[in-house]
Amino acid sequence: MAANDARRLELLRDAGFPDPETALSRLRDDDLSEGSLHGLHLMQDRRCRPSGAVVLSGLPKEAPMLTLLLALACSGPSTPQDETTPADETPPAVEADAAGAARDAAEAVRRVFFVSPKDGETVTSPVKILMGVEGMDIRPAGQLEANTGHHHIIIGPAGVPEGQVVPADEKHIHFGAGQTEAEIELPPGEHRITLQFADGMHTSYGEVMSSTITVKVVEE
Repeated sequence: MAANDARRLELLRDAGFPDPETALSRLRDDDLSEGSLHGLHLMQDRRCRPSGAVVLSGLPKEAPMLTLLLALACSGPSTPQDETTPADETPPAVEADAAGAARDAAEAVRRVFFVSPKDGETVTSPVKILMGVEGMDIRPAGQLEANTGHHHIIIGPAGVPEGQVVPADEKHIHFGAGQTEAEIELPPGEHRITLQFADGMHTSYGEVMSSTITVKVVEE
């Protein structure tokens, strides 16, 4: 490579051209004189106006390709306007979706269940019942707090629909003190038992917070 070409290639690299070899071949097409190296120095200095316009004074008139390359060097790569949400901000729609997913996940684990007896189990009277709950806290009757309540056992009838008050009679047994276990006298035979969770005012949380099993009571 000629010494002049090597010097021009070095200046093109310093000017930030991604492909200085191609730029050099274009400069050769202009048949540059030694004085055109001054224009390459201008590239290296990148002397541009604030608006991005190139200062072209001092460039040799016989080098139109050099003028073009200098303009490219000074203008630099264009940066597209980023109209997206900044990286450190979460779009409201995403936040809403995340909140909804968290709420759905919390509701998915809310349940009441019989620790014992198990569905279909054969038992004797009095039937010892252990009651469990997940996703809510147990509070005594009279304390009305979100996501809290107490157990009710229903012998025979189905659970109480959401928003209705659980009756208090021989088939609807309240555990308003927050109990989680009980012993219930039942005659021999099959019995349907429903565990129903309700708030501090005995208002049912509905089917989602109920569980039903069937047991067979036999004599000892």
